[in-house]
Amino acid sequence: MKIKILKSKLVSFVQLLFLILIVILGGLNCVNGQVIKPFTQRASVYSPTQKMYHIKGDYTMVGNTNLTPVVYSITTNNNDGSMKYVDIDGVDSTVNSSSATLNFSTENGSIPECSKIVYAGLYWTGRANDYSPSPNTFNVTQTLPQSINQNYTESHNNSIINTDYTVSVKRVGVNNLYGVRYTYTSSGSGPQVLFEFAYIFPYVRYSTNNGSTWTSPGNQIATVSGLNLRDVSFNPVIVYAPGGGIILTVNTLRRDSRGDRTEATYQSTATASGNVSGTIQVNYTRSLDKRKIKLKATGQPYTEFTANASDINYPTTSLDFIYSAYVEVTDYVKANKSGVYSVADIALKEGYGSGAGYFGGWGMIVIFENSTMNWRDITIFDGYAYVDNTNSFELPVSGFNTAQAGNVNFKLGLMAGEGDVDFSGDYFSIIDQSNAWVPLSHTGNSTTNFFNSSINTGGNTRNPTLQNNTGDDLSMFYIPNVNNSVITNNQTSTKFKYGSTLDRYIISVIAMAVDACYPNVEPLISAATINGLPVGSPPLTIMPGQDVEYKLEIRNQGTEAIGNTKIIIPMPYSATYVNGSGVKNIYFEPLPSPNNLYFDPALGATGSLVWDFGTLPKPADVNTLLAKLTFHLKVTDDCNILKNSSCPPNVSLSGAIMNGQGQTSGITIGDQAFIQGYSENGNCQGEPIIDPLQIDIDKTDYIVQNCQGTPLQKDFIFCNVSANIPFDSVSPSFPSGTRFYNSFPITGSSVEYTVSNSFPYTSGMTTYYAVPPGG
Repeated sequence: MKIKILKSKLVSFVQLLFLILIVILGGLNCVNGQVIKPFTQRASVYSPTQKMYHIKGDYTMVGNTNLTPVVYSITTNNNDGSMKYVDIDGVDSTVNSSSATLNFSTENGSIPECSKIVYAGLYWTGRANDYSPSPNTFNVTQTLPQSINQNYTESHNNSIINTDYTVSVKRVGVNNLYGVRYTYTSSGSGPQVLFEFAYIFPYVRYSTNNGSTWTSPGNQIATVSGLNLRDVSFNPVIVYAPGGGIILTVNTLRRDSRGDRTEATYQSTATASGNVSGTIQVNYTRSLDKRKIKLKATGQPYTEFTANASDINYPTTSLDFIYSAYVEVTDYVKANKSGVYSVADIALKEGYGSGAGYFGGWGMIVIFENSTMNWRDITIFDGYAYVDNTNSFELPVSGFNTAQAGNVNFKLGLMAGEGDVDFSGDYFSIIDQSNAWVPLSHTGNSTTNFFNSSINTGGNTRNPTLQNNTGDDLSMFYIPNVNNSVITNNQTSTKFKYGSTLDRYIISVIAMAVDACYPNVEPLISAATINGLPVGSPPLTIMPGQDVEYKLEIRNQGTEAIGNTKIIIPMPYSATYVNGSGVKNIYFEPLPSPNNLYFDPALGATGSLVWDFGTLPKPADVNTLLAKLTFHLKVTDDCNILKNSSCPPNVSLSGAIMNGQGQTSGITIGDQAFIQGYSENGNCQGEPIIDPLQIDIDKTDYIVQNCQGTPLQKDFIFCNVSANIPFDSVSPSFPSGTRFYNSFPITGSSVEYTVSNSFPYTSGMTTYYAVPPGG
């Protein structure tokens, strides 16, 4: 995308892979107070407006520490002593690593492999410097063992690689029967070994006692090598072989084949050859970046991820230089599901860190759904709060709907850094129904030492499993709520309070899930015809420019009527709505009101089809079809999209939702996704298929015939720009979930532009890049 901004107008073209902005002036951003980065609800790049997840399902947390004391103690060691890397993966290319096992719930008999991952976020935190400024990238050097097996050929007074041996050459014998002596000498404690090369067979002999006795190696073979040179090979003779160390052997000697040569001649022509094998210690220097991390699922190689500069905080001159980072890994976890996840190369240092000391670890939050599980409202807040022994803070949260009746379960998750096991006084509290603060704890800490370097995530196992994680806190636990005294029915908000009287720490993540109750509506989407012909069995394919007819069936399988029902179907970037093709059918009386079907070109990236339905009744039979909508989309024939390798070649109804409100409970249906039907295979039979309905585009022949030489660009016009370019003025022109950067390929220094970090208005022309989902 190229955007040109002048004083009176901005002329631009948008390419599905890049954008160029020209703007005027700049901005300033300031922060104040110890809550350095306010806690806000984290949303996925695929659903940026969804801050609260209303699902049948739950969240879980896994994580571990990547730094531990050289001298470990369960109860008394903080991270203010000498620290060393945790490195469990056995891979020399990583400097630190740890792992944790991701499992899914079996609540109500749910089958873990049938759970579907909705969102996954990876967080990490650490401290790796004592002085200001603390760089975001730095080098570390490790001494590691390395296996070697290498041949050598050395001449007079040369040293032998990876050993402390040298070989020297001397003439021995009498006139016309002169031979050559090769002396292997160690500068350390290794033995001296002599070899002699004479004229008569056996040509070679060796001595380990300074010539007192001699031994001839077997299998000696003499050959002429070049002018006047003779080689003799033989069974390898071990010169040095300490237990577990380097093995030095000799297997070939060379000398001048003429008898009466000077010593200088022999020294210049004689060589000794052999092999050096075993293990040596090698210094490796690696570059680490606070914004980079490596993640590896079971059976996979490491994949490197890079956090955006705004996610979350990387202080270089203050706050004890404790940093915290975040990156979304939803696609990666969806592809690899449950199992062992390893995290490596967090930007940490070994050794002694004065003051707050060195520490570092990671945590991953995964939200998943399963139709057998209970309804929950789930949300994740992240930010950066620096807490020392002089301050405390309150954090209000809202937007959830607890269950109408019965006991309310409230699960809390937290990630923090630099809490110490033997410094008490830190706390985390929640306000109860009597407006009193209730101090919290779990099985691994106490109410007066909440942040105590403990990792408590239920049944998710770890490697290593340490009780004292020296600066890393990761917890997931249920808040005691006897008789709903803390969180009650129909509650929509609460508050937390945290602080310390002695310890210092940072908090970066707060996750929560509360039992909820929701109306149960089934919006079932399917493809009816492609280019006028009934669809076959999946997978489905379509050609550019062809027409696909969709069918949406609506049933109410809950216990109450639904008011203010609205259906929103965003158009995919790869297809357009066929005007006037929407046909609505109502199968009950009286007809709902307003019952208005229309296309809104300004809603979503490329417009949305909206059915403002009205009230959806509660039928006697939950399987009764109440309403049906049919509509047509035309698949794109735009070569800019079809040729772009970053644009997946499919038509996907991602983001189609239904909203409404229970007329009895008053509970809001929050962006309920469409389903394609129910699984008919394996253990997950009957599980709703919630993945977006997708039809692949067969584009190859069309591109060959119609798209040669087509540039990847579109044109836009903006006028009178006087502030930062609003993110929402650019993002709707791209596929939902597209991410925007100032460089491509994305590196550790790339800046991402989001709703909270708009494109800057810098004078001149600048290039930016838009990367669609999957790109």
